[in-house]
Amino acid sequence: MLLTAAIASHYVAEKRQQEEVSILRTYVSQIIAFDHLSVADRSNLILQYLADKRSFFSGAELKPENSASTLTWGDNVGVPIELDLPGFQLRVTLLPTAIISNQVLKESGWFIIALALQLLLLFGLLKILMRRKLSARVNRVVRDLSGIDCNNPVPIQLEASLSQITEYREVMSSVNRLVISLRSSREELIAMGSEADARIKSKMAALEEKNRTLIELNQKLSKLANTDALTQVYNRTRFDELFAEYVLLSKRRHERLSVLLIDLDDFKRVNDVHGHQIGDHVLQHAAQCIKQVIGSEGLVARWGGEEFAVILPYYDIVLAEGMAERVRATLASSRFEKEAIHVTTSIGVAELDDDDTCDELLKRADDALYNAKGEGRNRVILAYSPASRQFEIEALDDGEFIEVLDAEPEPNRCE
Repeated sequence: MLLTAAIASHYVAEKRQQEEVSILRTYVSQIIAFDHLSVADRSNLILQYLADKRSFFSGAELKPENSASTLTWGDNVGVPIELDLPGFQLRVTLLPTAIISNQVLKESGWFIIALALQLLLLFGLLKILMRRKLSARVNRVVRDLSGIDCNNPVPIQLEASLSQITEYREVMSSVNRLVISLRSSREELIAMGSEADARIKSKMAALEEKNRTLIELNQKLSKLANTDALTQVYNRTRFDELFAEYVLLSKRRHERLSVLLIDLDDFKRVNDVHGHQIGDHVLQHAAQCIKQVIGSEGLVARWGGEEFAVILPYYDIVLAEGMAERVRATLASSRFEKEAIHVTTSIGVAELDDDDTCDELLKRADDALYNAKGEGRNRVILAYSPASRQFEIEALDDGEFIEVLDAEPEPNRCE
């Protein structure tokens, strides 16, 4: 990009020089055409014009006809050009093109920076739009599968934007084969209305089996859209949807809601020492450990990288802290893979406040997680809202204090 800008500025500088020489020639011709001006006045006007254009001309020599003296201006460093004009001999010196190119670059520098920022912003927006578009289309396919009329099944059209995905083509091919088979089976059942009950029951059993297979394929596709492929917990997109719904429901019903943000400590070292494949296995085991501890009390999702998020409906911050400590202790006592890899966690805990938005609640939990990292890792930090923190301070008597101790590790339940 810099090379392109330099070439473009050089081209612009040359073009401006040519334009300025043409303008100078026209201007001097107009000055000469004024008969009422003396030779001295014309010379002064020409030199004054050149002085005003010092960003293009570095010097000039002007010699009127029938005059032995030559008027000079500037230091004449650059490219000389002779202009033969009626009544005058004019020699001007152009500034080097590189100097003008630098001026053009300085003038256009902010424009180039702004253009680069706009391109980056456009790339980010396109990435977000493509991700949302893909998710929307996968969800639409799931809705199409759910809406299949078993009385009149019709094959589903493939989405052009998803047709490059092998798993999608295989699943949809199986679905359409089943749909066609269902349609054929139904037509056969209608044609065999007068046949024996035993044969009808056999066909109905086969039809039910195909329906179950269709439902399983539907569930498989739905899981593909909502589940993280590596850890088999909810993905970030599904978490955002569920989290927004739980926050809205908790506020409407005035119920408690807490969230945990969990990060595996020094996970980069695991990848560096044991390789990314072992690192993936550790992530899988860690996700299953967290899911086992949380159980039916909440929802577990992969937040990104080695981070996980947990939604705990009906939990205040005290109960959520206890759950977080169980997760921390379980992982701290676990050993993964044949190498007996030991991984600890830092956890940030936050409870929904009446005035919280989804982003504000997550921000407080993330800040608490950051503090847990900064205070030595392998610990749980609570994020109190401003209102609850003020209440806590006012409720303490003089000389009282609260001490938070790490819980003892529980026995490993997920090895």
